[in-house]
Amino acid sequence: MSDRINIIQPDTDCLFIIHLQNDLIMPIGNIPVPDGDQIIEPIKKILLFFEKITLCLLKMPLYHPAFKPVKFCVYGSWGAEYPYFGNEFRDIRVLRMEHGYNINFPINSHFSDPGFLETIRNWGIKRIFLSGLPLETDVKELALILKEQGFEVIIFEDCVKPRDKALGEIAKQDLEMAGIQFMNTSQFFE
Repeated sequence: MSDRINIIQPDTDCLFIIHLQNDLIMPIGNIPVPDGDQIIEPIKKILLFFEKITLCLLKMPLYHPAFKPVKFCVYGSWGAEYPYFGNEFRDIRVLRMEHGYNINFPINSHFSDPGFLETIRNWGIKRIFLSGLPLETDVKELALILKEQGFEVIIFEDCVKPRDKALGEIAKQDLEMAGIQFMNTSQFFE
């Protein structure tokens, strides 16, 4: 973990919330990440520090080929919704990146979409803080793409959970070797 991260820069920092949706966070979701619901409170606390937020949401069609063996995050369903954050999304810029609905592309192909990356650059973003589910797949993939594209990437360790603990540890090592930092949200409140 890094010693201390510089204070949030509202003009150049962005918080990404990846797949924090009912089917992944709730114990009764269709593909729940173990303890995924435990990242909600830390994310609520740090929202106040950011003026720019990107919500990465799966919005799957009812008959997506990825549904083996269960359906998840189906467009318009309870499972595709994210938890209520109250008024945390007040006067901030929120980019909703909905994906998964095109069955001709891999579910996470949007992460390297030039249009998406151009939007983030047009916002003036230089440093991205990541949170979400699951660490060893979607969070890791996005972190590596953003790092490769020249962004500084920091993952809030208490705002991510792996589906598999052993794979989560391997993912963390891989990410740190790639130059991606981890920090705990408690560092904001010291």
